[in-house]
Amino acid sequence: MPSLEAVEPDFANTASRTVVVERTIDATPSDLWSIIADNVGWPAWFPGMKRCDTTSAMATGVGATRTVKVGALEAEERFVAWDAPRVWAFCVTRTNIPIASKMYEQLELEPADGGTLVRYTGAFEPHRLNRLVFGLIEKNVRGAWTKGLDGLAARAEST
Repeated sequence: MPSLEAVEPDFANTASRTVVVERTIDATPSDLWSIIADNVGWPAWFPGMKRCDTTSAMATGVGATRTVKVGALEAEERFVAWDAPRVWAFCVTRTNIPIASKMYEQLELEPADGGTLVRYTGAFEPHRLNRLVFGLIEKNVRGAWTKGLDGLAARAEST
């Protein structure tokens, strides 16, 4: 699998491309955090995710790693922010599909009227082979994350 350049949370402020999806969910930040921090539980609520496995000795926290399979994409991820129950973020370190040379994803949980505002932010440096079609990739990412937040809301309502 091709390697990506590892990044830290400040990459979200300097990336050439970003995608942001938000939704207010009727649950507390702590309730949502327990769902988000459960790696193996992601396929139950994130549409298209076929598996999510912890690959490090520690399952949670900065430095922990996991692998995911979403559709045809397989990715290795390393957590770079873990501030329960507010900020959860990782950088992608390897993928089987050359989407980007740098990739970062972050979930922020903020108390809001009637629940929690969940903000899903992705920061990307498109791979040179994808620069011309990255708009289509962004559209697909936005749609997947919107469905993911819908799934997170449904999971929170059912627990």
